[in-house]
Amino acid sequence: MGIFLFFTPFPHTTAIKEICFYLSVFIVILLIYFKKIDFSFRSPFTLPFALFVIWAFIGLFFALDKANSFHDFWAHLLKYLATYYILINFISSRKRLVIFSWIIIISTTIFSIGGLIYFYFIIKFPISTRFGFSHMMNIDLIGFVTIFAMLLSMHQFRLETILYRKIILLVCILGTLMATCLTMSRGSLIALFVALIVFFLKRYNWLVIFFIIFSLITVTSVPALKARFSKSAIMSD
Repeated sequence: MGIFLFFTPFPHTTAIKEICFYLSVFIVILLIYFKKIDFSFRSPFTLPFALFVIWAFIGLFFALDKANSFHDFWAHLLKYLATYYILINFISSRKRLVIFSWIIIISTTIFSIGGLIYFYFIIKFPISTRFGFSHMMNIDLIGFVTIFAMLLSMHQFRLETILYRKIILLVCILGTLMATCLTMSRGSLIALFVALIVFFLKRYNWLVIFFIIFSLITVTSVPALKARFSKSAIMSD
């Protein structure tokens, strides 16, 4: 599952993720069969998940494209639920949680910095071009992984005491922040703005004020962002 999570941000790694997923499921089934683990579905989300699965399953019989709907029911619902329950059963300690957090942080940082170098320095798109690979990954989906990884990095940075790890985490924060901002996705930028306010609200009120002022200045002064958040752009899209 660690390998599966590591390759999650990267496009064209479907084969690796499929191997990791099915191998994980196979190992879990073996461990359950030989009674080596106590696998539990206990979670605050189990009841709503179960109701949603039942609702989606009943809906399959009324779908216009039944074959594609059955595929999505498995690939985009049941597989995600299996991943969720495997993770919550095996990330059962603070140490394992930290390990999995580092996996997500490092993989997303490699994706962010590597992607930025490839996009702006190798392909040589102008900096005003929205960061993203339309043939590989939807631009608006990048924020899903970069913002989450950035918040994990900030949390870990606050707890970390070893200097070189703090430096690595700072690079991770800046890399994922740059990747998020350069997508110029309105949804991602608003989510980033809200997430940072919530993150710093309790301890660093002055940083919240700084982020608000800095964001307003950036949106009104950077031409590309100004165009994205203009009234005409929002009303037409």
